[in-house]
Parts: sequence; C-alpha cells; structure tokens
Amino acid sequence: MNTTVEFVLDIPCVWSYFAFARLRRALARFRAEGGRAEVVFRPYQLSPDATVAGEPKTEVLRRAFGGDPAEAIAAITAKAAGEGLEFRHDRAVFSNTFEAHRLVRVAAAQGRGEEMVERLFRAHHTDELNIADVDVLKGLAAEAGVGWSDEGAEETRRELDRVRRSGVRGVPVLRFGDRPQVSGALTEEEFLAALRAGATGRPAVNSGVDEADLARLRRLVADLEDGFNRKRAAVLDRPFAADAVVVVPDGTLIRGWDDLFAYHTARLAGAVADWRTRVTLLDAASPNPGTAVLHLRQETTGPDLAFANHGTAVAVRRDGAWWISALQNTNVAS
Repeated sequence: MNTTVEFVLDIPCVWSYFAFARLRRALARFRAEGGRAEVVFRPYQLSPDATVAGEPKTEVLRRAFGGDPAEAIAAITAKAAGEGLEFRHDRAVFSNTFEAHRLVRVAAAQGRGEEMVERLFRAHHTDELNIADVDVLKGLAAEAGVGWSDEGAEETRRELDRVRRSGVRGVPVLRFGDRPQVSGALTEEEFLAALRAGATGRPAVNSGVDEADLARLRRLVADLEDGFNRKRAAVLDRPFAADAVVVVPDGTLIRGWDDLFAYHTARLAGAVADWRTRVTLLDAASPNPGTAVLHLRQETTGPDLAFANHGTAVAVRRDGAWWISALQNTNVAS
C-alpha cells in the first residue's frame, strides 16, 4: 500500500496543527501495517501582510472575536490538551509565515519535511517563538535535523500563488493519492481510512532509494519546474545527461542534450510563455544502485487552459551525481 498525501497548511492555524497531529498518528498506524506514504506540504498564508516582527497573537484574536479572547484561548487550549498538544497563546507571536514555508520546502528536499513542520507548529503554539525570525528558524532547522539553506524563495512564492489560484481559501486542505481533496481536521480514524483508500500498489517514493539520493532526485525534479516557470531552457535541461532521450507530450522524440536544449529554447519563448507548471515526484524506485525510476506528475495552467500529464523518467548516477537519461510522458489528461 503506497500513497502520497498533499497537505495545504499554515503554521499559526490551530486546525492545521490538529489535522497534522491526527494525520501523523494515522500515518504511524498505516506504516505499521506495511503502507508507505509521502506527505507533500503546500504553503498557504492566513495573513500574507503580517510583518516579520509580528504582534501578540492575543491582539489578532481580539480583532477576530471582537472582545476579550481569553475564553476562546482557554477553549482551544483545552481542546489541544485532548489531542496531546500543549498550547500557550498568551505570549504567542503572530508574524509572517513566508520564511517558515520556505524552510519546509528546504526540509522536504532533505527528506525531513514532517519533522520540520512538527517543530514549526510546536515553536509557534507551545514555545511562543517568532517563526518569522531567521535566527529562530535556523535553530529550529538544526533541532529538526535540517541543513540550513537560503534557497527556495521564488519557488515558495510561486507555490503560494498556485495554491491561491487553485481556489483554496482556508486550511487545512488534504488530498490522498488521486482522490478528491478534503477540508478540515478529520479524525484520526478518518485519516487512516483515507490513507488506505488512497493507496496503490506502486512502489513507494523511497523504495530502494536512500534519503540522500532521494533529496538529490527531488532537486532534479525541482529544476524541471523552476526552469519551465522561469522560461530558462538552461535550468530546465540542467538535470539531463548529454545522451538523454526525451519523448515530449506531442510524441516528438528528441535525442541528446543539444537538441533538447534547442527544442526548449524555442518552446519556452513561444506558445508556453504564459503557462505555469508544477512538477511532483510521486514515486521513486531503484532497481540497482546506479539507476532510479521516477514517476512524475506535471500540472500546467495557462490563461485559457489547465491540464496534467504523468511521466516516467530514468535517472542514472554518473561521476557521483544523478542525471536524467530518459523521460517519457505516458498520458495527458485535461
């Protein structure tokens, strides 16, 4: 049983934290049954105009409830205790969450996404820390076993924009496998049932691939997305080996990096100039130490269209690095 969970969240959202805590318990049970699941976190900002310095969360709640928030804080604190969580909101700082979401992206590339999200939730809701402060974030990253990086800002902005344009207006929102998305903090049992229902028999994303190699393969996939969205063929084609063979969606066969670069240079400057894309690594399996087979999903939107296609890529290890040696789009669906 293998599945992918997409989880749209924001750190100050108490219901996102409840959903995450219940999901992690359900994931532990699902994995104990032999299931494999990768959680892909998507960013959402409840208050994109919040400052880095932030303000007391009690003031935010005061504006939201129109009076003394003490009763609301007491109620949510009691509910959190029932979930096994400790809430302290009297001195909590409500601040901009962009850097926190960027850090989650960095952590996910290192195979530590779940650990980073858990530490960020606890930092805000329990430790009353300012999760917009870079020094605070560096300390939290170290605690979660994540190597600090300043990368990913542009990708995070694009993902925030994509999530907003998808129609999400509140969090949490989750999708299990290819099933319809669900909203709100479901119960642990409901999450477990959703994991089982969304599972397939495909190899899991970490089947035969260690965490270090999986992080490198994710970076290859990130280059595909980044190059397409920046309309830079050199970035888009950076992951490909010199002798790569690629079948593009219209069935055209391209052999070799030079021809692929020429194709993408013309393509990115032409009909797809206004398109945006998101590329997700769904599965990765390694039949031998020097080869990895990747299952990709690419979602593309333009001014007047939206479509998705799945693809299969073969990556090979050469000179200590991973390169895509073959890529074929296997289907296109509107």
